[in-house]
Amino acid sequence: MNDGVHVKTHIHTFKARNNQRYIIEFDEFIGNVLLVKFYQKSHSNSPHKYNILTNSGWACSVIYTVFDLMLRTWRNNSFGNVSFAFMGSNTIGSNGEEESKKNTKRFNFYKIMIANFIGDKNFRFQQNVDSSIFVMLNRRNTSVENHMATVLKYIYTNYSILDIDLILEPISLASQLG
Repeated sequence: MNDGVHVKTHIHTFKARNNQRYIIEFDEFIGNVLLVKFYQKSHSNSPHKYNILTNSGWACSVIYTVFDLMLRTWRNNSFGNVSFAFMGSNTIGSNGEEESKKNTKRFNFYKIMIANFIGDKNFRFQQNVDSSIFVMLNRRNTSVENHMATVLKYIYTNYSILDIDLILEPISLASQLG
């Protein structure tokens, strides 16, 4: 896909300790922004692959693996001064009940995990609670904010997040640990 905003998708796989395979996708955008997405491989064909809870008890381990790959990617010079974004997808229960897309449980859980695992030494953080989007802006990439509005507009349009203000609010991770 060459639309001037989305560059390409990088796909990684790993096997968790529960012997389940997981897929991590980094959608690369202009300005060295990577949108991080992951799901259990057995859910690959589901339209709700990002919304399914596996209830395997391995969520922290899986998420730490995703964050580890993010940090290894950040340290890799071929990506330059990469920044990251993610959406805390809403959960769809086995009974079909759907969590609101605003301020989801995953969104809040990921923020706490990032505060504990990554910290704010190398990144500044912004969020949009209404869409459960969290952005990690690389402190070394001073031009990333010039591209962020374009990237977010693309994400909002192509990931069915409609009728939401495109404003990101700065956030202190220390407040997430309180």
